[in-house]
Amino acid sequence: MKAFIFILFFSLPSLPIFSQILNPIIEEKVELMSIVFRLSEAEEYSQTNIPKYAKVIDSCFNSFKGDELITLTKEIRKKNEVAYDAVMSMALLIEIDSGNIILKNDVLIGSLDNRWGNYTEAFLILLNKFYKKTNFHKFYNDNALLYAKTKKRFSEIANKIDTAWFEHFYGEQTKGRFNIILSLANGGGNYGPRIDYANGQHNFYCILGIEDTDSTGFPVFNVDYSIKIIIHEFNHSFCNQLIENNYMQMEPSSTIFYKKIKNSMKSNAYGDPKIMQTEILVRAATIMYFKEHKATEKELNKMTGSEIRKGFFWIKPLLQSLEHYDSSRATYPTLSSYMPQIILLQNSLNPNELLKKFDCTGETEIIDFSIRNNSENVDPNITKLILKFSTPMNGTFGISPGKGGEKYFPNNISFNWVNNDKTEIEITFDLMPDKKYTLKFPSSFIFDENNCMLKQTYFLNFKTKK
Repeated sequence: MKAFIFILFFSLPSLPIFSQILNPIIEEKVELMSIVFRLSEAEEYSQTNIPKYAKVIDSCFNSFKGDELITLTKEIRKKNEVAYDAVMSMALLIEIDSGNIILKNDVLIGSLDNRWGNYTEAFLILLNKFYKKTNFHKFYNDNALLYAKTKKRFSEIANKIDTAWFEHFYGEQTKGRFNIILSLANGGGNYGPRIDYANGQHNFYCILGIEDTDSTGFPVFNVDYSIKIIIHEFNHSFCNQLIENNYMQMEPSSTIFYKKIKNSMKSNAYGDPKIMQTEILVRAATIMYFKEHKATEKELNKMTGSEIRKGFFWIKPLLQSLEHYDSSRATYPTLSSYMPQIILLQNSLNPNELLKKFDCTGETEIIDFSIRNNSENVDPNITKLILKFSTPMNGTFGISPGKGGEKYFPNNISFNWVNNDKTEIEITFDLMPDKKYTLKFPSSFIFDENNCMLKQTYFLNFKTKK
């Protein structure tokens, strides 16, 4: 799908709205904070999506795992749950000036995540010591080639983002800049913080992690995926405040909804109903962006279905409400002015009825397995299993141990779709001789192109020969 940079003219405000040219950067302070939390064994900052870089980080800094800063960081994490976006909130509010780390003095206090509490001053003192004793600036300079190549590879994607849409959709002049920071030490984590300055200016951020590398060890980017993440994170800069300002009126209903999907939300680190409410507004706004940028109906349905499966099962009525807002701008010039309607919608929805409606079971079947069920003499050197579906699938796929449990589940399982319409999938694994295997293909893990579950759950049992 193509996205274009263009100029929009909108009645409010009267000045033309210009899309900004985005130049991705790699910030020393962001890498510093990510590495500090990696040393503190924070799971979300301990991924190794760039193996060569992770190896260099560990060789340079693992000897500092017992440092007083790391001890304090573990305490802050345990007592105040400083994690994920709270870490990046601090990263953006500090600056490195002549080798010293200081807190910016021109930002509003509320820009720092409140989870830091009273730890801010003590943390900055120890962070300064850590920065100097580890000679962190040398580490940052030594990796200049990796950083430069990463930015160059990403620059084409950055040029596809239409930042003017945000001012148009939310109906407010941003009075600031949009920024993309590539963070190589973040693993796959992505964040969308916003910094508000005392002079009324704002800065909006997408801090983008790295998902994969090529055979040379340098980061690579999937264009469509990266654009979706960027739009999602920039929407946070607007939606977070809208939910914060209106949440009291939504809290009772939000709490009921959260109980229905608590496990799904917690698996994505959405630990309370307010975060859940922010996330669904962000996700709906992101779909609105792509709708206005010529996404096909099939693509929009796939995006919507994906959000429903993640637990946001009331996103369809929310999208309908946002479409009404977007067609009624004379009455509702800003999304802020429309929030009472979203509150009314949220409080009127029946979660039980919605769950029934979106629990869709389709007619798609698995019509062929390359290994016949209940086979007794399968070659243990076989490394692939091919599944064929009766209709195109949407790309969501899951597999789990069968009736025999983990003991009879193959090692090193991975999969990829064989063709573009996703009617065939190739599963790779390692088998051992003279062993029974049981695999389960749950209907609730596998969805067709209409976002409906597989018609039934399938099992595959077989035994390898000696």
